[in-house]
Amino acid sequence: MFRRSKLDIEAGKILIVDNELQSAVTIKIALDSDGMRSDAFNDPQKALEQFKLRPDDYLLILSDIRMPAMSGFEFVRQIRKIRPEASVILMTAFEIDTSEFVKVFPSTKVDGFIQKPFSMDALNEVIFWHARQGVD
Repeated sequence: MFRRSKLDIEAGKILIVDNELQSAVTIKIALDSDGMRSDAFNDPQKALEQFKLRPDDYLLILSDIRMPAMSGFEFVRQIRKIRPEASVILMTAFEIDTSEFVKVFPSTKVDGFIQKPFSMDALNEVIFWHARQGVD
């Protein structure tokens, strides 16, 4: 099973946003049990308020794309206004071609995508990769 190093775990929290509360909480529990710290929200506006309070606490933002109150794309744009260099991964049930995404949404900078359903090992690998980018 994939595990992150202590250095990476201490680098910061993961901000999880998914309009399905059970999904957000399940991801949080799994990350926390792997020794990572995370905050989970099912309301993107509340997640944004939390991010505004302590933007430097977060190593990575993990957000669903499809949410009723605010789309994941809009959420990312708001995050970037606060902290442009924040690492953002979008979760989606659909396969997304990154190069096509950039053409269609040039103003929405996203660091990656993870397709639902995903294993926690796959999510851990994505998190570890982004944590290493911040260290190197």
